[in-house]
Amino acid sequence: MTEKAAHHAPSRVDALNEALELMHFGFRALVHGPDVMLASRGLGRAQHRVLYFLARRPGRSVQELVELLSVTRQALHESMAPLLSGGFVELTPAPDDRRRRLVTLTREGAALEEALSGAQRATMAAVFAEAGPEAEARWREVMRALARRLPPGSDATLRVDERQQAGGRKPRPRSPARR
Repeated sequence: MTEKAAHHAPSRVDALNEALELMHFGFRALVHGPDVMLASRGLGRAQHRVLYFLARRPGRSVQELVELLSVTRQALHESMAPLLSGGFVELTPAPDDRRRRLVTLTREGAALEEALSGAQRATMAAVFAEAGPEAEARWREVMRALARRLPPGSDATLRVDERQQAGGRKPRPRSPARR
């Protein structure tokens, strides 16, 4: 390779920087519509995360949400306060232990979550249709590989994904060395 060609050839760093930029702008495209919907209600992405996970895992305790979202109790409270006051979620005592509080979506919360996540699912479906099933499968591989790099204890959503791949069975616990 000539010196001139080597100078113009993109480096690995350039390629990785492009990947980071694509991740950034792709994420912005994915959250833009929901961000507008949330802002019109005085809410943000933190509230969307709570709504999203409650829709998929209803009736979770506050502590379970803290662990799932990898946030402090204070951060969860700050995210949930506008959802509670806006009538999007409710707290109820657990039937087996009235000291534990379970968080569930209200009808309004479920409708908002469906609008927010539905817009994102529509975007993902259109992009996957454009890219094709092989590209979608490769994208999922990359996202799973990224998720596996989360620090131990913050990969609750990955474990759920593994359970789905295992046909609904709970996966065997991973040793700390495999995390």
